[in-house]
Amino acid sequence: GKGDGLNTLTVPVGMDYKIVLADGTEVWMNSATVLQFPFAFRGETREISLSGEAYLKVAGDATRPFIVHLPQTTVQVLGTAFNVNSYDSGIVRVSLVSGAVTLKSDRQELQLRPGMEGVYSKNADLTFHSFDEKDVLGWMQGIHVFYNASIQEISRVLPRWYGLAVKLDNPRITRQRFSGFINRNKPIQDFLENLKSTHSADYYFMGDTLHLR
Repeated sequence: GKGDGLNTLTVPVGMDYKIVLADGTEVWMNSATVLQFPFAFRGETREISLSGEAYLKVAGDATRPFIVHLPQTTVQVLGTAFNVNSYDSGIVRVSLVSGAVTLKSDRQELQLRPGMEGVYSKNADLTFHSFDEKDVLGWMQGIHVFYNASIQEISRVLPRWYGLAVKLDNPRITRQRFSGFINRNKPIQDFLENLKSTHSADYYFMGDTLHLR
């Protein structure tokens, strides 16, 4: 409740938002992301909870670790910059740009080096690989990059960025793959025409629902 001084911030669909926390930590939040944070950090640690996607530049404070609670995992930080993404249920990605973080699940801990992305998924061990900053951080400029993405994957991003329901009319298209990008600052038709020209899918609108076929 209000007594513990916790604030909840929810970013609307199609928007992003930046907030500076009490300790000077900067948090850029992608669409449909929820952040819980205290008005002031008291005690031995600085703790917030996040679901969705955000880029954090954590203010250095050697005496008080910064802890980010994500669905099923925790990230522990001293001072650093990294991206977290938990949009897909059961999967959390932590992409470290600078500094050091430890990714913790129930069973494991993984220390990340800059340029590495740690991945948690429900039924697997923590894994890590390198990542491309342009791709992972593109959302901050309103760009979402797809590499060989399934139509299902695309149909999960569109509602967050454009506030549309998406319906797949033809189960056959779920096997189609698409590479390209969405620019959220341009009309969705630009992206859909691109999708259509690569023969991945045709589209039409009914009310607020986008049909892909």
